[in-house]
Amino acid sequence: MNRLFDFHTHILPGIDDGSRSVEESIAMLKELARQGASGIAATPHFYAQRSSPEHFFKERQTAWNLLKSRLRVDSLEIRLGAEVQYFEGIQRLEGLEQFCLEGTRLLLVEMPMCTWTRRMISAIIEVNSRENVIVLLAHIERYWQYWNEKALEQFREHGVLMQASTSLFVERRHKAIKLLREGKIHLLGTDSHNMDNRKPDMKQALENINRKNGEQLLLGLIQREAVVLNEMEIYMDCL
Repeated sequence: MNRLFDFHTHILPGIDDGSRSVEESIAMLKELARQGASGIAATPHFYAQRSSPEHFFKERQTAWNLLKSRLRVDSLEIRLGAEVQYFEGIQRLEGLEQFCLEGTRLLLVEMPMCTWTRRMISAIIEVNSRENVIVLLAHIERYWQYWNEKALEQFREHGVLMQASTSLFVERRHKAIKLLREGKIHLLGTDSHNMDNRKPDMKQALENINRKNGEQLLLGLIQREAVVLNEMEIYMDCL
């Protein structure tokens, strides 16, 4: 079975609106492994208007320590990261690279649910121009009613990556496959929060991508994630 890295989860216990306990985190982890995840990114929300980076990292470490103490040796790989909500001045924040996914330059950014202004687009491009940061826009399917093709093209030209939710491949398979074929989706994430209404749904997404000669699309996702996770120099040639 082909397996994919999950680039967007809220699996750390008690830090945001994700997992409510260590037990639920472990249940999510087991479910993701069963469904075909090769590893996961633990990406709790960071809201600059509510918390300082120092407070966020302290809370994240506490949550991680709780979960880590209960993990089995053969558990899925977990890399710490963050889902940074866009804020005015994000491009000027010192130490922004600390929010990147462990071992990578990927910075998961949640854009506002509104029409993106030139200032917003410019700020993201400026962040992405940092030597040690590659912006990965979170759950891009949420923004379709706001964005425009010109903004997307600008982002693509500057190497900004797009993360789509696996639910998109379950609920709107044909549109999702089309975007994947067009190179407008680069990486996937379940954005799973719990084992109730926002539980992992990777298995069905993998099956839907793999249907009707979709093996090459799946292989492309696997190759791309291997590149960004291992910081290969050939990175840009693989997008």
